[in-house]
Amino acid sequence: MAIRTVITRGYGNGTFNGTIPLVVTRGYAISTVVPFAPPFTIKDTLIVIQNYLAASGRFATTDLGEPESLPDGTQLHARVWNMGRQVAYITQSTVVSLYNIRVRMYRNAFTEPTADIEYMLAESVQDIASDLLGDFDLGATVAYIDAAGIHGRGLRADWGHAPVSGVMFRVVDMTIPIVVNDTSVMAQ
Repeated sequence: MAIRTVITRGYGNGTFNGTIPLVVTRGYAISTVVPFAPPFTIKDTLIVIQNYLAASGRFATTDLGEPESLPDGTQLHARVWNMGRQVAYITQSTVVSLYNIRVRMYRNAFTEPTADIEYMLAESVQDIASDLLGDFDLGATVAYIDAAGIHGRGLRADWGHAPVSGVMFRVVDMTIPIVVNDTSVMAQ
């Protein structure tokens, strides 16, 4: 077990928080040892979402990050990336954060019939939202999806167009707000 912080009692203001070597060299008595908790890694959650999209069978490709090009505009493609992080709330001992994950779905905007583009995208949004809010598991460190937007933007899908390598694509940007426990440990 790696030690992250040692909390001591005695001397001056009564406490000194620091690493074991620093505490020992200053002559403090160790009263509490706070074990190191593995931090949340957004990478793991992004990979879980990417793998879920790939396994759904809806997409020709699923990758992390924005594309420089898409191989086939007649099929549906998906990309996943992190849009940002903010503090959702703070307890006496930890910070709970909100991460906004973007899932962008692409299809060539001029593929005929164009109605099929809308159907494919709408059905994909419906299925993804249903799965995420149902029994899909994003991992032990993700507390929940902030569907109603209590801590910011809620689960949503915004429709538009985006050029990729000179080709215009019909896109849907899904924002998936995930609330994550214990993203930071508060000093005592």
